[in-house]
Amino acid sequence: MNKLLLTSLSLASLLTGAETALGQTAPPAGTPPAGARPAATPAPRLALPETPKGAGRVTGTVLDAATKKPVQFATVALLPATGETPIDGTACDERGRFALKGLAPGAYRVQISFLGYGNRTENVTVSDGTTDLGSISLTATTQKLGEVTVTGERDVIETKPDRIVYNAEKDITNTGVRRRMYCAKCRC
Repeated sequence: MNKLLLTSLSLASLLTGAETALGQTAPPAGTPPAGARPAATPAPRLALPETPKGAGRVTGTVLDAATKKPVQFATVALLPATGETPIDGTACDERGRFALKGLAPGAYRVQISFLGYGNRTENVTVSDGTTDLGSISLTATTQKLGEVTVTGERDVIETKPDRIVYNAEKDITNTGVRRRMYCAKCRC
């Protein structure tokens, strides 16, 4: 009984000593305690050029040069007088019309683009009122492609609604005598 009691006591002291040894120590200075949430840091923001604000407005209509029909949903980008980074933009509506609003007075370039058409850039001077560019024609850029040949191959096994077809000529394991024997059996 004494041995059991001594073993229990020594085991208990080992466990409490182990708990102290394995227990968590205080965090280093400047770090939050365990379980505490870190301070919220704002997410990094993309740095885009600031659009100059004002009462200016640029409008226009984009048309196909050949058909004189509106080019629906063409991209209209407002560029600075020098530089290539857009500072504002919009898309044409279904009638080819666009409007860039809230622009500061100054010199800009308007670049219009759409898939299948060449880009067009117009210089524009914006005032406090509306600057109408009128009808802007985009020329279609067509490319003639060379001849295209489409080839297809049958699968070795084809599933039809009423049968399964085995194409022996496509099976690479069926060559020579074996192929003739197989075709004779299935009457291909």
